[in-house]
Amino acid sequence: MPKKPSKKAAKEPCAIRGVHLDLKYHMPNKKYMLDWLKRLPGYGINAILLEYEDKFPFRKYPFLADPDAFSPDELRQFLATARQSGLMVIPLVQTFAHLEFALAHPELAHLREKPEIMTKICALKPEASLFVKDLLEEVLAFHKEDKYIHLGGDEVWHTGWCAQCQERINQTSPIQWWVDHEKQFIAFALSQGKRPIVWDDIFWQDFKQIDKVGLPPETILHAWNYGITKLQAKDDGASDIEMGGAGKVLEQVEIYRKAGFDSVAGPCYNYGQLFTRHTHSLLNTQVWAQKIRSGGMLGMLNTAWAVFHLPLQVLNLYVAATGEFCRKPDTALDTAWQEQWLEREFGALAKGVPEALEALGALWEIPMPAYGRSFTPLPFCYMNMVLHYPGRHEDRKLRGPYPLDWNEIDFCAMYRKGVEESKKYPEQAKLYAVLDEKLAAFPKAVAALQALAAKAGRNADEARLLAVFAEFKLAALRVFSHLLRGDGDERSLKKELERLDQPLQAALAQAWEPVGRKRMWRAWWEPLYRAL
Repeated sequence: MPKKPSKKAAKEPCAIRGVHLDLKYHMPNKKYMLDWLKRLPGYGINAILLEYEDKFPFRKYPFLADPDAFSPDELRQFLATARQSGLMVIPLVQTFAHLEFALAHPELAHLREKPEIMTKICALKPEASLFVKDLLEEVLAFHKEDKYIHLGGDEVWHTGWCAQCQERINQTSPIQWWVDHEKQFIAFALSQGKRPIVWDDIFWQDFKQIDKVGLPPETILHAWNYGITKLQAKDDGASDIEMGGAGKVLEQVEIYRKAGFDSVAGPCYNYGQLFTRHTHSLLNTQVWAQKIRSGGMLGMLNTAWAVFHLPLQVLNLYVAATGEFCRKPDTALDTAWQEQWLEREFGALAKGVPEALEALGALWEIPMPAYGRSFTPLPFCYMNMVLHYPGRHEDRKLRGPYPLDWNEIDFCAMYRKGVEESKKYPEQAKLYAVLDEKLAAFPKAVAALQALAAKAGRNADEARLLAVFAEFKLAALRVFSHLLRGDGDERSLKKELERLDQPLQAALAQAWEPVGRKRMWRAWWEPLYRAL
């Protein structure tokens, strides 16, 4: 019988300094990942949260494995490289929601709470819990020497949609219902000698329930909030489940600690389109690093979500910032620090690169109230899938972002529909003002990244990838401007996209394995070219 893990953890500040590797949708370039693992300790990182989804080599359910999934030998090599690099490996297995990678398969449809809900299992079906345990057993067979396991449990939006589940919830509460379901997997993890981690958003409804519902005390809460950039409470009590707003900012950490529960910090460093939200991501990470120190937290697992389709190569600055903030929470990662880091990373002057990343990473979402989410024109972002599903945003929540077969998705039709919806936006003057602001800023940003790529003495391929993505984002902006208001020359725009064909193909090959790169070509380049 494996030894039960101790609740006691290392007391040094920020003992866990980790980043999240989410493998759903696209498998990163496997050769690059092995090199990346070796570089992480140099960035100050000592842990990796590994979310397999469909990239694990399942034996009992082989149909779950994506064509680009790890083979058993590839996974052993990956894990050996991580451990030899001094990294703690923390596997993540979904135990309630976000199971669409499995439940969308007809073979497992009987485990859903209702037929149309592909994202979560029914907690009242014993066979559903047995299925999750099967996944846990297979994954843990590769992680015998690792101390932690993450059991997911976030965004359980659709619990109680069947009458039997709702009746049980009415007898207790949504929080109690969630805890009663998760306890079986927490107990299993403990029986295997693993310390369990779960997302904390179920407790946003009432933080003070944490010590009233029987959650095992060994459980670590992964407390997440992606919106905050200052270490202060909000007065309005606003909550946005998808952005990690939990009323008063970071209040939950203090409540968890007083109730005797450990927690780890959960900022986010990779949401955007092709480039992340630069300053926002840095500040969000810093706030949580400061809270680790003041709140007695175990450390940080900085999240990075595959739905945003950001290659690892684009994110290394923010990984290094995570390590720096975890060591020194009050460090000012200003322009000078960023330029110095970039110059060490690429062996070339990086003047203007931080400003370029800020310009290219700024979100631009055009509201579409009838669809329940905004349209992202620069370029495709997963929320644009509301333009694909007949039920729009509600369908997206029920089914997950993507269908199993990406060939079902007509990205070109979605893009055209987004352009047409943008033409209906009631504040066209405001829309044009944002467009003009970006048309003025992007060329300078592109030039800064081109200069870095031209002079890079180290990691030159990564520098070129940054430059190509910047060039492509500028081309996408010009195409959108042409389609929206008729400026620009269609023939010139086509030539610009054709010039980027091969460089973009090469960048995608550098970023992802074959299936992923084909998907993103269809989602990014083809809709723009065919719209002209």
